[in-house]
Amino acid sequence: MESLNYASKIDLRSDTVSIPTLEMRLSMMHARVGDDAYGEDVETKALEDTCAKLFGKEEALFLPSGTMSNQIAVRTHTCPGDEIITDVSYHVYYYESAPTSSLAGINFNLIETSDGLIKVKDIESAIARKPRGQLYSPAKLVCLENPVAAHSGKIVPLGLLEDIYEYCNNSGLRVHLDGARIFHAASVTNTPLHEYGKTADT
Repeated sequence: MESLNYASKIDLRSDTVSIPTLEMRLSMMHARVGDDAYGEDVETKALEDTCAKLFGKEEALFLPSGTMSNQIAVRTHTCPGDEIITDVSYHVYYYESAPTSSLAGINFNLIETSDGLIKVKDIESAIARKPRGQLYSPAKLVCLENPVAAHSGKIVPLGLLEDIYEYCNNSGLRVHLDGARIFHAASVTNTPLHEYGKTADT
């Protein structure tokens, strides 16, 4: 059996390089499992229920990766030919542009900020700079990220997220928040997760 050194230094490059501890592996081995389609996967359902309560949402869905989470959110909110507005540095574009465009058939309308913080005026400018009409892609979704990985984990202030969500609600746009590191933001700012949950549709 492979020998694992669990006392090694913490690797903060990405959540994807995390290695489960022995306790985590034992917990997985002893988990109560079942067919999720029949509601028999007890542990997964408990995790989903816990997350739904934490974020103040009706339901939560367990997915095996952040990329899959982003892709399903995009497909939920858009149809082929629709437009997503996001920052050029955010994961949904920078690392996931191929699956986002090929699987969902969407077009990107990119904002390039100096600090990774999209503001309402940036969204307004992105919408205004392109022709709109029957033969053009309609803007349907704003994709955000918090914290912003490409900007050294910069945390997007809650007030900024609230402003964007209010604007989008009034403009017929949906909001997806890539929350792969949202627990970090909540911990550092002492913000309850349900407050972040109020600022996004997914």
